[in-house]
Amino acid sequence: MRTYALLWEQCSPSVQGKLKGEEGWAAVDTNKDPVALIQRMKRVCCGFEAHKQPVHALVQSMKVLTTHIQQNETNEQYKEEFESIWEIVEQFGGSLTNHPELIERRAAEIAAQDEPPRDVGEVDDDDREIATAEIASEIKASFMLSGAQERRYGSLKLQLENDYTLGNDRYPKDTEGVLGLLNNYRDPYQRRQYRPGEERGGQPKEEDGLQFVQEGTNEEKEGAIMAQQGKKPGGEAKTNSKGESNCFHCGGKDHWVTDCPDLNEANKGSLMIQLDGALISQ
Repeated sequence: MRTYALLWEQCSPSVQGKLKGEEGWAAVDTNKDPVALIQRMKRVCCGFEAHKQPVHALVQSMKVLTTHIQQNETNEQYKEEFESIWEIVEQFGGSLTNHPELIERRAAEIAAQDEPPRDVGEVDDDDREIATAEIASEIKASFMLSGAQERRYGSLKLQLENDYTLGNDRYPKDTEGVLGLLNNYRDPYQRRQYRPGEERGGQPKEEDGLQFVQEGTNEEKEGAIMAQQGKKPGGEAKTNSKGESNCFHCGGKDHWVTDCPDLNEANKGSLMIQLDGALISQ
């Protein structure tokens, strides 16, 4: 009684009015059934009131489910919203998990794993009951995984596909498995961008020089290399630690190697790759 009263107090006047107008509301209110009240609250709050045409309401609820995409909510919030919509579809009599071919195939697999193994002709109702529950759970999990935010989990979905192609089925079997996978996944292709000089874990960022070389101009690259080696790239006269100002490829004193006339673009590119390698090894 108290739980029912607390839930009812949380409803806005608009929601209360819609609930009172639903068919069968009198029985729910008389019995003070909190479970029935929660189900009706979810349905009304999602916009699927009982007065709508049943088939249209079912299609609308299924449409919301199949197009539900995680936005900026947490994984826990996404799971809760997803399961609420799933419950609404079921309340309207919708079923997204009734796939006889998949069920029969799974039932045959269950029979084959028995001791001693049984063939397809020996599949029984118990096998089908287990298979039906397993397929339903996996389909529900696949819907939830499919709606997970692409920006955050696109590489995870691709990885699962590739693993399956290689014979390793790592798809989660229920929504709890999906939640655990989303919470624990770390995208190997996402790298944090550090600003030059920014410290990471209390230590200077070691890659700053390398990042500078990779992103800068050729002249900046050569200057960065000289700086890494304790040389002085700045000033009007570009000199090294010996006070020399010349191209270390041809020895010319009026240019640096990046402007050397004896090197074509391909040679310069190859040389800069070597310089990058030298810097990495520092």
